[in-house]
Amino acid sequence: MKNAHSIKELFSEWTDFDIGEYYLACMFGLVEYTEDYSTFRETKAIYNMKNSVGEALCGMLEELVNGGILIYDADLCQYKWNDSFVFDSRS
Repeated sequence: MKNAHSIKELFSEWTDFDIGEYYLACMFGLVEYTEDYSTFRETKAIYNMKNSVGEALCGMLEELVNGGILIYDADLCQYKWNDSFVFDSRS
């Protein structure tokens, strides 16, 4: 399911913030995507501790929500692809 690395596929289900940051890091080529999440476990400190990379990835998640690409559940701190999102190159 998640081997295509598209944002739509990676965020097809509700995703915790740290996994969301991991997905973005994979998409940018910062870390290797592994289906067993072994790379996530090896790099988890990036997403859970205060550092410039983790803060940048968190900011990107927020901007994806602001742009309507992802939706955010504040109670659960989870992100999901917004099925209503339509890309309009004129905006």
